Amino acid sequence: MERRRPRTDAESQEAAFAPPTIRSIADTGLPLSYLVDMVLKLLYYRESGITGLEISDAIRLPFVGVLDQVMDFLRQEHFCEVKGSGGLGQSSYQYSLAERGMGRAREILEQDMYVGPAPVTLDQYTAVMKRQSLRKVIVHRRHMLQALGHLVLNDRTIDQVGPAVNSGRSIFLFGPPGNGKTEICEAIGRIVAEEVLYIPYAIVVERQLIRVFDPVSHKPADTEDKPAPPALDRRWIQIQRPLVSVGGELTLTTLDLVFDPISKTYEAPFQMKANGGMFHIDDFGRQLIRPADLLNRWIVPLEKKKGSTAKVAILLSPDQRVAYPGCSLAIEAHRQVCYACVCDQIADCGPR
Repeated sequence: MERRRPRTDAESQEAAFAPPTIRSIADTGLPLSYLVDMVLKLLYYRESGITGLEISDAIRLPFVGVLDQVMDFLRQEHFCEVKGSGGLGQSSYQYSLAERGMGRAREILEQDMYVGPAPVTLDQYTAVMKRQSLRKVIVHRRHMLQALGHLVLNDRTIDQVGPAVNSGRSIFLFGPPGNGKTEICEAIGRIVAEEVLYIPYAIVVERQLIRVFDPVSHKPADTEDKPAPPALDRRWIQIQRPLVSVGGELTLTTLDLVFDPISKTYEAPFQMKANGGMFHIDDFGRQLIRPADLLNRWIVPLEKKKGSTAKVAILLSPDQRVAYPGCSLAIEAHRQVCYACVCDQIADCGPR
């Protein structure tokens, strides 16, 4: 049975990190109008009515201090009405859309159809991911020996891979097929996945919603034996640090935001889903795009990362772009060339 490696002091501090508590609308970073629109969409889909607590559970925001003000506004503007009460307090009221609110909800749904946990702002995402940087985690030689124990490797290889992992930057592994490049990458990923971090369900930029949490790429952390922090901002979910692997299906399009014409929202690209963990590109050179085109896509972020924040322009719509701090690549492999790096958090900037 594989033993879990001991935590460093930095790892223990990061494991104890939790997003700030939400006590008011100002703490969410979102304007009242945005929260009003989110609640209207939720009420539209729940024609039979919904209680204040159910709204809180769906949007992942506290009722007292945040949603109570939203519901007061909706009632004052005759967008919703109270059908009854299941207990004491405003949170137990049964809310439903009024005729005026029904029309407004249809207008909002023309813009986007997202109904779920409230998003965080890009600034909030950047700040939280910076607090959880992988560069604060140190991997010792004994950790590498444990992770690579199932492989037959010489000491020189292990002594080269270990410092490269601790650098938090790109690693280039190369060699003939079948010499263990992919196995080494996956072993590094298992070391990374032993730790946890918080990511948001979604981010909002210029009122455009970007879905970050992906059940396929992200595994929720096992918190059964760990009590949840009091008043935790539930817009964030604790996951194991991700290992996102791609191969021949990778294209330049999948490295940008992917627009969903049905929900009218965006899905985060692979490297953003791997943020705080590892991005593994297997069989580099087997993709439909030329290797030079893929490397050119990353050359500027890799250069700028050394001393300043790397910015990557993300296309939101034909006339709208937003720049977010770029992260380093993760692991790229080819039949004979494997390009790898531990993917650091998107927000980690400045000289080391």
